[in-house]
Amino acid sequence: MRRFALLVCCMIPVSAAAAAAATPKPVPVLLRADPNVDACPSFLRVKLPEGGREGFLSLRAGPGTAWPEIARLRPATSMIACSEKADWIAVIIQPGGGGDCAIPVPTGKPLRYAGPCRHGWVNRRFVETVAG
Repeated sequence: MRRFALLVCCMIPVSAAAAAAATPKPVPVLLRADPNVDACPSFLRVKLPEGGREGFLSLRAGPGTAWPEIARLRPATSMIACSEKADWIAVIIQPGGGGDCAIPVPTGKPLRYAGPCRHGWVNRRFVETVAG
């Protein structure tokens, strides 16, 4: 019995460490640096396929399904596109009441968006461009 308890006790830390190593670090939403262009130049909205199973679009911590889901976006949710990586777009979610997301003016240096609005990555297949 002691041998079994020791085996179980030793497996838990290894399993937790393996799970932590498998989750990639969040990828920041970077704002454009060019002072002659808006930091996040396009406006998008969620557009899911007709008859889709899920009914939401996952906002992720990085550009791919390996990153954890940080929010679920409903159809027609508005967002601002800041940068891209392959089929993924780094976005800032616009508040429903039209609040200010405090996106700084480009200064010539790339900046990480830190809030106050929710932000992350969405798959480009499930959004449509509204402006920009």
